Amino acid sequence: MCFGLSHRALEAADWGALGTQHVRQAFDHVSRQFNSQLQLLGYVASRFKKVRKYQKNYLQELRRHFGDDAFETVIADLAAFEQSVTDRIPIVLHSPSSHASAIARQFFDELEARIQRLRRSRTERRGIGIRKSVDAVT
Repeated sequence: MCFGLSHRALEAADWGALGTQHVRQAFDHVSRQFNSQLQLLGYVASRFKKVRKYQKNYLQELRRHFGDDAFETVIADLAAFEQSVTDRIPIVLHSPSSHASAIARQFFDELEARIQRLRRSRTERRGIGIRKSVDAVT
């Protein structure tokens, strides 16, 4: 997920079949060509099927490899998600008491926390730069 432009959900099957290099290459290209301030928020596993051994292994490897860059929330492969997309209604409105809706809320909370940390980090860096400039003048 990127802060500033868009996100890319990484399906567990993609991690095993393609790896994340395509995602990273696209991010690097957009960052270089269009938005040097773009920052990666992390990698989220979506359409995850916990009964599949390979997907469990992929998720473990994703977390091992990316550490804190891997979101804790995993988007399960649930029919409610497909139905809400087909009906063009956000899952939290389409099926508000469903497990899918709870996952969406959990993911949003995690996403929001990452954005807030990023904003604080940017503000702190700007403050340091301003202080250095003021110290140089005085």
